Order: sequence, then C-alpha cells, then structure tokens
Amino acid sequence: MKRISGLIGKDISYSLSPAMHNKALEKLGIDAVYLLFDLERENLSDFLRVMIDVGALGFNVTIPYKEAVMELVDCIDPDSQGVGALNTIVLRDDKWFGYNTDIYGIKRSFENINYDLNGKVVGIFGTGGAAKAAIYLFLKEGARVWVMGRNSDKMKSLSRLYDIETIPWSEDLPYFDVLVNATPLGKNSTGMPPFPKNCNIEDKVFFDMVYVPVYTPFLMEAKKLGASVISGIDMLLYQGVKAFELIFKNKPPIKDMRDELFKLVASS
Repeated sequence: MKRISGLIGKDISYSLSPAMHNKALEKLGIDAVYLLFDLERENLSDFLRVMIDVGALGFNVTIPYKEAVMELVDCIDPDSQGVGALNTIVLRDDKWFGYNTDIYGIKRSFENINYDLNGKVVGIFGTGGAAKAAIYLFLKEGARVWVMGRNSDKMKSLSRLYDIETIPWSEDLPYFDVLVNATPLGKNSTGMPPFPKNCNIEDKVFFDMVYVPVYTPFLMEAKKLGASVISGIDMLLYQGVKAFELIFKNKPPIKDMRDELFKLVASS
C-alpha cells in the first residue's frame, strides 16, 4: 500500500503541487502518493490523528491553515517559530514536526537572479502566512521591510511581531528596492496590487507569489517598464523541493519537477 502524503488546505483544487511531487516520486521509484486534502478548520485535528494511525509521511499546508496548524504539531523548528506559520509537517515516531519551506523557496528565488537583499528596502503586499515567511527572510538577510495590507488587526500583529512599518492599503507607495505581492491578486490574471506611478523602476525587483499565470499582470507591467521580475513558479518549485526532502528523505529531481510545473501552467 502506498504511503500517504499531500497538501492540506481549503478550496485547493487549483494546486499544482500533486503533479510536481508525484512526478518526482515516480522518477525516484518511491512507493508513495501525494494527494489533495480539502478540509474544514474543525476537522484538522481529527485528520492529523487519523494520519498518525495510517502511518502517513507528511503534508504541505496552505491557505488558510498555515498559522492554525502550529497549534496542532508537537515540535516546530526555530525558523518556523520565528515566522509564526508552517507550510510543511512531517510525521516521525507518531509526532508531528513543523517547518516553513516558503523561506527556502523565497531565498532561492532571489539567489537565482544573484540579488543581494542586504541593505535593500522591501515592500510587501499582504499579511498572511506567505507574507510572514517573506518578512522573516528579508529581515534575516539584512533588508528593511514595510508591509501594506487591508486587515488592521493583522497589520498590528505584524508590527508587534517584527517591529516593521505597516501601512494601510493605498495607491501611494513608499520608497522600495523590491516589491512583493503576497496576496492572491493577479491569480488567473485577475487584478493586481497597487503599482508605482511616475517613477523609474529599471533598477527595481518585482516578485509575485502568484504562479498562475507565470507572469501576472503585476509582473508584466513591471517587465514592460524594464524592472527585474521573479515569478511565483520559482517559489513554488523550491519550497516544494525542500518539502520533498523533509517528507520523503530524498533529493528530488528538480528538473523533472520544474518541467511538470511549466507543462501544467502552459496548458491552464
């Protein structure tokens, strides 16, 4: 019987993670399967108990449970504790261990364009779990961070947690070197966060965590004006690579995972 792994979240039928991970499992000949588990919040705890009984391997966790799942695991690694959100949980000796591989995914995305974040000013749209991972990493890399969002309670929480500047949602943007979209705006080419007006952005970097399409309206506009852009497909790939290593205890075939992602995005 195949060992169980997968993605836990809500309304996640759009996810490309199963295709990416199952391709890697097939390539390596690992007798496991990666599935989608669309759950209600009140069923999370029972689900994890059942998964212990069936000997599951581990799971990725996505919206809206990256923060809620922290209360349900037994051990959390230091970086994930600093973020305040998890996106990967692994079962070992009937205990759940929590990690945040979004940190690695974001870091690798910037390394791919040889961009040094130290001393840079990073603006982030969004206040959820992915935004938290970005804030944590950028501060750790020596950047200064401001966050713009619509949820005042979450903004206050972020300000207390990270001692950063938080700004109500507005079309007027403060100075930035890097601008990050950590909201769903732009998914399926619908909408985009505020975009800078009347300024030269050729030396700026725009990073969108949305990965369908590969180049969102936010990135297309930035690219048209000469800025460097990073697609969410890179973050999706590299957070998945790190999660695969944790869950399956194997180095995944990165090229095969990437090819599978781009094949699916191209056909969507």
